[in-house]
Amino acid sequence: MAEIQFARGVTEDVVPDVRVTRSKDGSNGMATFLFEYPKALANDSSDDITGMYMIDEEGEIHHQRGESQICQRPARCA
Repeated sequence: MAEIQFARGVTEDVVPDVRVTRSKDGSNGMATFLFEYPKALANDSSDDITGMYMIDEEGEIHHQRGESQICQRPARCA
């Protein structure tokens, strides 16, 4: 099953609303993830947000401030 983490090892329980847009010529696109009350921003959370990790059985996508990295298992993201 797929999961989203903002800190390694801390899985978000909230399912985001995802909106996908792309430019008219199709050369650029953007996905916006809207979370309602994510664990990562809870008052009692002490974990550092290090990026957004989308993990499933096929691999992992790691997004961090304007950069994205796609990793396939068994390779590991740096």
